[in-house]
Amino acid sequence: TSAPFTVVAGTPTVLAFTAQPGGGTAGTAFVNQPAVTIKDSGGNLVPGVVDLAVKAGTGTAGATLTCDADPKVAPAGTAGFAGCRVDLDGENYVLTATSGALRVDSEPFDVTAGAARSLSFQTAPASAVGGGALASAPVVTVEDIGGNSAGGAVTLSLAPGLGTPGATLDCDAETTSASGGSVTFTGCSIDKAGEGYRLRAAVVGTPAAVVTSPSFDVTVGPAHHLAFTVEPGSGTGGSPLATQPAVSVRDAGGNQLADSAAEVELALTGDPGTLACTSNPLPATRGIAVFAGCAVDATGSYTLNASADGLTGTSTAFQVTAGPAAQLLFAALPGSAQPSSLLNPQPTVTVA
Repeated sequence: TSAPFTVVAGTPTVLAFTAQPGGGTAGTAFVNQPAVTIKDSGGNLVPGVVDLAVKAGTGTAGATLTCDADPKVAPAGTAGFAGCRVDLDGENYVLTATSGALRVDSEPFDVTAGAARSLSFQTAPASAVGGGALASAPVVTVEDIGGNSAGGAVTLSLAPGLGTPGATLDCDAETTSASGGSVTFTGCSIDKAGEGYRLRAAVVGTPAAVVTSPSFDVTVGPAHHLAFTVEPGSGTGGSPLATQPAVSVRDAGGNQLADSAAEVELALTGDPGTLACTSNPLPATRGIAVFAGCAVDATGSYTLNASADGLTGTSTAFQVTAGPAAQLLFAALPGSAQPSSLLNPQPTVTVA
């Protein structure tokens, strides 16, 4: 029997992935984290330092690999990495491990785009007129945590507390799915004129993914239609209606044109009857014509039609009923007759 002797690990000659990097989503840790071993020619583990990098020409150009520790010290010959992730999505990524002069490549893997995490306005909304399309259609980009184009349903709304209270945003669709990482909202308009509007875009189901546009204004647009700001009220035949009509000149969003002096004329539709007002037609003052003394002589159900410079508007229906007795009328006059004989024809008297 010989005297005892010791065999130590030799010079490292072999570098190998004992755990291959697994795919995942961009910007988040791989599903399977890589592990690399350093061995000598006899297969013994050798302490050392291992460095990881994305192999040139694989995956997406410009992608960056990040790990919790890289290079990784392997005091017992095994470097188990943690938190490794790639920022850009792509196919057939390969990692290269190096330790001194040794080098080894991993098996290829894919990285997909992650869930939507951030939004930005690629094209901000521009000023518009009430009820008219915004000067530029808003375009929103959607990205994952790694800055890659992401998908998801994006909603567009008015930022609360700004612009004119009660304003409404109307688009061809206020919720649209991202395609290629962006969403274009078409046909968007805001009804009420006002200053300092902002739009708010958000990813459905991801409260943190929200962005607010720069501010913009909505001004009063060109004349579009007439609207009854005061509807005619019911009344009795020949007497002024209980509520006298008022008609305003509006843009497409329903905003009153304060500089309009259009001459507004009222016409009666419905059962036979005649409309009479103190003045008809009547010029608008600061965009509104307030009528007075309007009355309809015959009982029935009616509406009023307003017109001015090619614009029109229709009131709600109102009723005209018989009023209190005001006069007696001979519906049939008495005819001639011999003394003490019946008149022919006999007289008929109506109460009107």
